[in-house]
Amino acid sequence: MFTIYSKLNCSHCKAIENLLNVKSIPYTKKTLGLDFRRKEFIEQFGHTTFPRVVNSEGVVLGGASETVKFLKEEGIL
Repeated sequence: MFTIYSKLNCSHCKAIENLLNVKSIPYTKKTLGLDFRRKEFIEQFGHTTFPRVVNSEGVVLGGASETVKFLKEEGIL
């Protein structure tokens, strides 16, 4: 299970969501302004870029590219 920290109109956020959906990989999505504030996001991740993806152990995988790399390394993709 993964958590995607996303924002509206984010092409990278949508791309990682689409990938997880196509591969039937479970995830939850949290959206800026609905589920968290920008200040909380920066405090948690130290970044201002979206998305940020976290695995079930709470490890921050990074953005879309880093998440794809992780999934490949783990043999999920």
